[in-house]
Amino acid sequence: MKKILFSLLFVGLIMFGLTGCGKKEQKELSLGDTYSGNNFELTVNSVDYGKYVVSTLSSPDYYTITENGEDYFYGVDGTRYKNPSVADSGKVLVAFDADLKYKGKSAYSNHLEGIFQLLYGDGYSFNVKSAYILKDGKWIYIDGTSVNHQTISFEVLDSNTYKIRGYFEVPEEVKNNTSEPLKLSINKLGDTGTYKIR
Repeated sequence: MKKILFSLLFVGLIMFGLTGCGKKEQKELSLGDTYSGNNFELTVNSVDYGKYVVSTLSSPDYYTITENGEDYFYGVDGTRYKNPSVADSGKVLVAFDADLKYKGKSAYSNHLEGIFQLLYGDGYSFNVKSAYILKDGKWIYIDGTSVNHQTISFEVLDSNTYKIRGYFEVPEEVKNNTSEPLKLSINKLGDTGTYKIR
C-alpha cells in the first residue's frame, strides 16, 4: 500500500511540476508600455491598418490617412510612395511601430527573427510579413517571409534607441471583427509578453 501511495504522490508531484511551476506567465501590456526582456527593452508605440504600406526605406516614418474611403500608408512628408506593398484581395495590412533598446551586459550579434506575432480571436496567429530596424542610418531587414534576415550587433552600454517598423498581412475579418481580441505578441526576448490592441 505504501508503494502505491508513494507512486501516486510521485506522479502527482511530476504533474504539478509540469503544469504549475514550469508555466511562464504572459505579461499583458498596453500600447506605449515598455516590455523588459533579458537583454532588451521594447516599446510598441502604435498599430495601424491599411491596404498599402511604404515599400521604400528612404523615410524612417509613416502613418495612415484616408483617401477615397481607403487607408493608405504615406511618408511623413505626405508623399505616397510609387510602389507600395499592397494587401491581397480580402486582406489588410496591420503595421506596427516600436522602439528597441539593448540592455545586455555583453556584446550581442545574432538574428532577431521570430520576435513579433499577431494573435487574433481564439488562438489564431499570424507571422510578421516584413520587419526592419533603423540602425546606423540604414533600415536592416530582421524578419519576414524572405529568408535574408540580417545579423544585428549591439555593443555593451549602448544608449541608443532603435526604431522598428513592420507589418502583417491578415484577413479583413481581423480588422473588422472588433468583438474579438487582437494582440501583438513579443517572443524570444525573455518571457513572452503581449500588447493588447483591442
